[in-house]
Amino acid sequence: MKSYDVAIIGAGPAGAVAAALCARSGLKTIIVEKKKLPRVKSCAGGITARAIRLLRDLNYINDQWFEKCVNRLMIHYPKTGESYELISKQPYLATVCRSDFDRKLAELAARSGAYLAESEAFVHYERETSGQLMVKTDKSEFCARILI
Repeated sequence: MKSYDVAIIGAGPAGAVAAALCARSGLKTIIVEKKKLPRVKSCAGGITARAIRLLRDLNYINDQWFEKCVNRLMIHYPKTGESYELISKQPYLATVCRSDFDRKLAELAARSGAYLAESEAFVHYERETSGQLMVKTDKSEFCARILI
């Protein structure tokens, strides 16, 4: 039976980034994604400034992935009638095509050494007496020390 240090359920942005970080740290890592990438995702594709900074710090994002950047915000207070405009050189928010964004981050995780199991749905897990986690999908079973 295969064994991993880390098993991650879902190849969305959080899962893919976690997998890339784990794999780059030398942990044997698997990502279980129930769909084949790229997959349609009901999401507007908004990425916050904090997430953009994190992804840039990790060198996990390319500005060419952005469809639009929001560098200007207008805040309006209806009760007082006051309005404030905020302008920044760095985006407050950026939008991406979510299916492409997820695919690119999952590919980054795979290039970092994580194994990507696509079209494989997580079913459940159980803790064994040894402390290992037995993870079951609709296609396989494997052990992991950590489950994300």
